[in-house]
Amino acid sequence: MTSGLESRVLAALQKLLALCLQAPEVDLIDTGPDPGTGSTVLHVHVRNPASRFRLGPFEAIDGIPVRVIVTETDLDA
Repeated sequence: MTSGLESRVLAALQKLLALCLQAPEVDLIDTGPDPGTGSTVLHVHVRNPASRFRLGPFEAIDGIPVRVIVTETDLDA
């Protein structure tokens, strides 16, 4: 990742964190490669599939794509 891209990703990550700060359904926010393209995307991890709709439509922030990922939890733990 180039320093220009790193700066854009960091700025978009900070905006996403601010948007999700009060969202208890969000477990984790991170960055990583998009499985389809390999380009850097922002990930919002939630446990409940319905949470992706309550959070609102995240397409991209400042041109950096956002993916909502539903993580499975072990209910027996």
